[in-house]
This record gives sequence, structure tokens and C-alpha cells, in this order.
Amino acid sequence: MQKQRLAMLNPQLAKNWLTNGDARVHPELYLLKQPASPHIAAQSENRRISIQKICESVPRNNRNLIIEGAGGLMVP
Repeated sequence: MQKQRLAMLNPQLAKNWLTNGDARVHPELYLLKQPASPHIAAQSENRRISIQKICESVPRNNRNLIIEGAGGLMVP
């Protein structure tokens, strides 16, 4: 559990132990403090979430991509 917490706070640490062949872990664009939906958490920190910035950050290749939603991997 400790490694998971460290990986969330420091993506460089994740690279050292989260491996799966040629899998890559991409850093998050937004790291918000409040445990709420992204738009509410961003609003409470006077930040704006840019859909354009999110779309531009998606790698342009033919590899599979798993995107974790705000509620975790199993979010609908």
C-alpha cells in the first residue's frame, strides 16, 4: 500500500515498480486536493479543467490506452 501512495504522488517512483513489458504510466494533468468530482474540486481551488488540454495530452499512436476516471478504474 505504501508503494501505491508514493507512486500517486511521484510518477517517477511508479516507473520503478509498475512495469508490464512496454507499458507506460503517464502523469496526471490535474491533481486536486478535495475528494469530489473533478469540476467541484477544481472550482474549490479556483482552477479550470481544460477538455482541450486533456485531449491534446492523449498519445497519438495505435497502442491501447487505459484512462482512469475520477472514481477509480471501475467508474462507469
